[in-house]
Amino acid sequence: ELDQTAASVERLSLEMKNFKEEKEKEHELLTIEKQAMEKSNVEQADMIGKASETILRLNEENANLKRVQESTIGESISTIRQLEEEMAQLKESKEKTENALQKAISEHESANKAQAAILEEEATKKAAQEKTVSQLRDSMKELELILENSLQ
Repeated sequence: ELDQTAASVERLSLEMKNFKEEKEKEHELLTIEKQAMEKSNVEQADMIGKASETILRLNEENANLKRVQESTIGESISTIRQLEEEMAQLKESKEKTENALQKAISEHESANKAQAAILEEEATKKAAQEKTVSQLRDSMKELELILENSLQ
């Protein structure tokens, strides 16, 4: 679409250049017509006829250029609207992606917190078990001492 728009703009530019050149030609013809009026009424009528034909042709070409310009403008507006729609869709998609990513990050953080709590609880249990094992060893040593003393 951008290539089409660029081609349309290039075509319009060329047509505008041609239009300008034709206007310059028209100006030259009008100058010739003025000189002809000064020479003779017969030549004046002939030149006016030729100039009229040229003006009609230029008016027709001008109308054609205007139609092309309006068409190009219409295509450009359509392209711009389409691009605006695509931009809105991309923005919406980006927002949805960002929201989903934020949700996933939040869920991951929650899972990490839960896992950290479980690990902390397991560490607490392990510490309690180690303390119990240590107390049992101490009790066993005391019992061994008592048993040794009673055997003696």
